[in-house]
Amino acid sequence: MKKTAIAVLLFLLMAGCSTKRLDIKHPAMITPEKVAQIKEGESRKEAVTAIFGTPQDIIRHRSGSESWFYKDFNLHSLYIDFNAEGVVDSLKSD
Repeated sequence: MKKTAIAVLLFLLMAGCSTKRLDIKHPAMITPEKVAQIKEGESRKEAVTAIFGTPQDIIRHRSGSESWFYKDFNLHSLYIDFNAEGVVDSLKSD
């Protein structure tokens, strides 16, 4: 009986650590439709902020460029690189 209880507890702990996406609905979610609104070489920081809000992390480079990182509740992530003028150089989402 004790071994069964331990096995069940371990199973529940492992299930809680799953990396499966949660499919939570929230306005700040990273969706393909929102990502498609951001255009490389055109979109500026203000447009990105209007769509996704404040990034979770900003890396400022010596060149004046920046990299922004977003992650939502469903574990989708978005990486955006801006040039020194604040225009999107590249973006990657998963």
